[in-house]
Amino acid sequence: MGKGLRPSLPTVSGLDYEHFVFAGALAMAVLFSGMFQSVSILWNREFGFLKEVLVAPMLSGGVFPIQRVPGWKSTLIHLNPITYGVDLMRAALAQPTVFSVMVDACVVAGFAAATFALALALFRRE
Repeated sequence: MGKGLRPSLPTVSGLDYEHFVFAGALAMAVLFSGMFQSVSILWNREFGFLKEVLVAPMLSGGVFPIQRVPGWKSTLIHLNPITYGVDLMRAALAQPTVFSVMVDACVVAGFAAATFALALALFRRE
Protein backbone atom coordinates (compact mmCIF):
# COMPACT_ATOMS: atom_id res chain seq x y z
CA MET A 1 0.00 0.00 0.00
CA GLY A 2 1.36 3.43 -0.89
CA LYS A 3 4.25 2.19 -3.03
CA GLY A 4 3.53 4.66 -5.85
CA LEU A 5 4.53 7.75 -3.81
CA ARG A 6 7.40 6.12 -1.95
CA PRO A 7 10.27 7.34 -4.19
CA SER A 8 9.14 10.97 -4.05
CA LEU A 9 8.90 11.24 -0.24
CA PRO A 10 11.83 11.25 2.18
CA THR A 11 12.10 9.15 5.33
CA VAL A 12 11.33 10.89 8.64
CA SER A 13 13.03 9.73 11.84
CA GLY A 14 13.97 6.45 10.23
CA LEU A 15 10.40 5.68 9.10
CA ASP A 16 9.38 5.65 5.50
CA TYR A 17 6.11 6.72 3.92
CA GLU A 18 4.52 3.26 4.14
CA HIS A 19 4.57 3.30 7.95
CA PHE A 20 2.60 6.54 8.02
CA VAL A 21 0.13 5.38 5.37
CA PHE A 22 -0.57 2.10 7.16
CA ALA A 23 -1.19 3.81 10.51
CA GLY A 24 -3.42 6.43 8.90
CA ALA A 25 -5.41 3.86 6.94
CA LEU A 26 -5.88 1.75 10.06
CA ALA A 27 -7.01 4.76 12.10
CA MET A 28 -9.46 5.81 9.38
CA ALA A 29 -10.87 2.29 9.12
CA VAL A 30 -11.51 2.16 12.87
CA LEU A 31 -12.92 5.69 12.95
CA PHE A 32 -15.34 5.23 10.06
CA SER A 33 -16.38 1.76 11.22
CA GLY A 34 -17.36 3.27 14.55
CA MET A 35 -19.17 6.15 12.89
CA PHE A 36 -21.17 3.91 10.58
CA GLN A 37 -22.02 1.57 13.46
CA SER A 38 -23.28 4.56 15.46
CA VAL A 39 -25.42 5.74 12.58
CA SER A 40 -26.92 2.29 12.12
CA ILE A 41 -27.79 2.08 15.83
CA LEU A 42 -29.44 5.47 15.70
CA TRP A 43 -31.30 4.63 12.53
CA ASN A 44 -32.54 1.30 13.87
CA ARG A 45 -33.97 2.94 16.93
CA GLU A 46 -35.94 5.27 14.68
CA PHE A 47 -34.58 8.44 16.20
CA GLY A 48 -35.74 7.71 19.78
CA PHE A 49 -32.19 7.43 21.06
CA LEU A 50 -31.09 10.43 19.03
CA LYS A 51 -33.81 12.55 20.62
CA GLU A 52 -32.60 11.64 24.11
CA VAL A 53 -28.98 12.30 23.22
CA LEU A 54 -29.81 15.74 21.85
CA VAL A 55 -32.11 16.77 24.73
CA ALA A 56 -29.81 15.72 27.60
CA PRO A 57 -27.05 18.27 26.89
CA MET A 58 -29.64 21.02 26.46
CA LEU A 59 -30.86 20.47 30.01
CA SER A 60 -27.41 20.13 31.53
CA GLY A 61 -25.90 23.54 30.93
CA GLY A 62 -23.48 22.08 28.41
CA VAL A 63 -24.85 24.23 25.60
CA PHE A 64 -25.73 27.49 27.38
CA PRO A 65 -25.05 29.01 30.81
CA ILE A 66 -27.59 27.82 33.37
CA GLN A 67 -27.57 31.11 35.29
CA ARG A 68 -29.69 32.81 32.59
CA VAL A 69 -32.56 30.32 32.17
CA PRO A 70 -36.16 30.81 33.35
CA GLY A 71 -37.22 29.41 36.72
CA TRP A 72 -38.99 26.28 35.49
CA LYS A 73 -36.08 25.31 33.28
CA SER A 74 -33.63 26.05 36.08
CA THR A 75 -35.46 23.51 38.25
CA LEU A 76 -35.19 20.87 35.54
CA ILE A 77 -31.51 21.63 35.06
CA HIS A 78 -30.79 21.32 38.79
CA LEU A 79 -32.60 17.95 38.89
CA ASN A 80 -30.59 16.61 35.94
CA PRO A 81 -27.52 14.69 37.18
CA ILE A 82 -25.75 15.33 33.88
CA THR A 83 -25.59 19.01 34.91
CA TYR A 84 -23.25 18.09 37.74
CA GLY A 85 -21.15 15.83 35.51
CA VAL A 86 -20.73 18.66 32.99
CA ASP A 87 -19.78 21.02 35.81
CA LEU A 88 -17.28 18.48 37.13
CA MET A 89 -15.69 18.24 33.67
CA ARG A 90 -15.42 22.04 33.58
CA ALA A 91 -13.59 21.94 36.90
CA ALA A 92 -11.22 19.28 35.55
CA LEU A 93 -10.47 21.56 32.59
CA ALA A 94 -9.88 24.56 34.90
CA GLN A 95 -12.97 26.37 33.59
CA PRO A 96 -15.38 28.40 35.74
CA THR A 97 -17.97 26.19 37.46
CA VAL A 98 -21.46 26.76 38.84
CA PHE A 99 -21.28 24.36 41.78
CA SER A 100 -18.38 23.31 43.98
CA VAL A 101 -16.38 20.24 43.00
CA MET A 102 -17.55 18.48 46.18
CA VAL A 103 -21.23 19.03 45.32
CA ASP A 104 -20.64 17.84 41.74
CA ALA A 105 -18.77 14.73 42.86
CA CYS A 106 -21.36 13.86 45.52
CA VAL A 107 -24.32 14.22 43.14
CA VAL A 108 -22.62 12.19 40.39
CA ALA A 109 -21.51 9.47 42.84
CA GLY A 110 -24.94 9.42 44.50
CA PHE A 111 -26.73 9.11 41.16
CA ALA A 112 -24.34 6.34 40.10
CA ALA A 113 -24.93 4.48 43.38
CA ALA A 114 -28.72 4.90 43.15
CA THR A 115 -28.91 3.68 39.56
CA PHE A 116 -26.58 0.78 40.36
CA ALA A 117 -28.79 -0.22 43.31
CA LEU A 118 -31.88 0.01 41.09
CA ALA A 119 -30.23 -2.10 38.40
CA LEU A 120 -29.16 -4.65 41.00
CA ALA A 121 -32.69 -4.87 42.40
CA LEU A 122 -34.20 -5.28 38.94
CA PHE A 123 -31.60 -7.89 38.01
CA ARG A 124 -32.36 -9.96 41.12
CA ARG A 125 -36.04 -10.12 40.19
CA GLU A 126 -35.29 -11.86 36.91
